[in-house]
Amino acid sequence: MDRQEIAKLLTQASLVDNRRITEAHVEQWWRILNSCTFEEGERALVEHFKTSSDYLQPRHLFALVKREREAHAEAAHAKQLDAAYNSKPVSEYPGKPDNLDEMVDFYRKLAASGDWHHGEDADEAARRVGLNPPSARWS
Repeated sequence: MDRQEIAKLLTQASLVDNRRITEAHVEQWWRILNSCTFEEGERALVEHFKTSSDYLQPRHLFALVKREREAHAEAAHAKQLDAAYNSKPVSEYPGKPDNLDEMVDFYRKLAASGDWHHGEDADEAARRVGLNPPSARWS
């Protein structure tokens, strides 16, 4: 927030509490609130006057802005966690293939052949023993 926006904010506050505003007041408030946006300051000002009868000080606004930022950060974090840990909607999962039984039989035969070694690609092992790996089919 720049000094002109601080002056606007203090003018808004003066409409409620009849404060006197000088250039020195604007400068001191700016030193404390310059990391806030004007919109954050306005929301904090309204919140303060709605919930408190204390004479408005810059620390009141700074604390309210900090609380708002923390709430936004928490909501964003919760959204990220939700996206990371919740499974995809069922509509995106194709379900089991139509030829699942054929695929299961293929892997049983391949395992029973004794030629499929741990970590080896199943398709390569199948070709070596003369089996054709089936491709999954969905309707």
